Amino acid sequence: MKKQKFLKQTFTAFLAAIGLVIFAQEDIILDPAALIPADTGYYIGGVYKDKDQDGTDEFYNGCVDEYGDASHNESGVQQGFTYNLCMIMPTCWPKDAVDDHDLAEIEHAEGYIELTKSKYPGTDSAQLGYIISPPLQNLVSLYLETSPDVSSNDSRHIYFWVEYSKDYGATWEMSYIQDETISKAGDSRTYDGSVYLEFEEMKTASTEGPIVIRIMSTPQESPPGPQRVKIHYLKIVADKASAIQPVTIDCPEIKILNNTIYNEDNTIEVYNMLGQFIGRGRSVQVPDGIYIVKTPEGSTQKVFVE
Repeated sequence: MKKQKFLKQTFTAFLAAIGLVIFAQEDIILDPAALIPADTGYYIGGVYKDKDQDGTDEFYNGCVDEYGDASHNESGVQQGFTYNLCMIMPTCWPKDAVDDHDLAEIEHAEGYIELTKSKYPGTDSAQLGYIISPPLQNLVSLYLETSPDVSSNDSRHIYFWVEYSKDYGATWEMSYIQDETISKAGDSRTYDGSVYLEFEEMKTASTEGPIVIRIMSTPQESPPGPQRVKIHYLKIVADKASAIQPVTIDCPEIKILNNTIYNEDNTIEVYNMLGQFIGRGRSVQVPDGIYIVKTPEGSTQKVFVE
């Protein structure tokens, strides 16, 4: 499917080219069962609501289905993947396998990260639920396990996009895959270029330079509108690419050691790929992921930490 998309991101002003070092081809995995939920997320923080209408709010969290759009408030980087407006549910099952786990139709059924309903793309009010991979080269395949949050039928499709960027998320290419998750017991599929020509284009692009892949709930304007998507497991076979390179010739040298970004001569500011401030000083300790480093003089670098 072809469509031009430029989705405005909070970090767009920080994007810049980086150099790459290629490592051995490997399985690059996002395993939601091993993700750590935020204290403010639904799984731990929960919600209060008067479900039985007795005048007193009750507390709901964990795998109890009392969440809403506002509960999808977790954004960050884990396992090398960037996620935005999601809900981490590490011990929860597809809806048709909640009572009887044997009914699950996917291998990694326990645990998922749910993407919020993507709305208003390309505007200042954009609310996008997505997962972005680490930088990749020599892409081979992508294996994905999903399930829907609500029933799929002829009048309600739970679509999602698989798309890629050659500039680390500043823009997304015209070629993308629109797929859907149907079974509330779970769906699995493998993208390798044998069915979708768009994935073959991603593979070709990854041989010419680094790409990142984004899985995003589809912002449908027509009824029934956008839907939430549960991601139970994601495996990419590719070369993992990482490196650092100054954006400007006079940009001071940035070094990385043991998950610490540092500069021996200058104070630096570190931001994640969502534009969120991480820390300031001559050294800033960070988890694995992609970061933007700024100096007081205004120069910037993008670095990949692992």
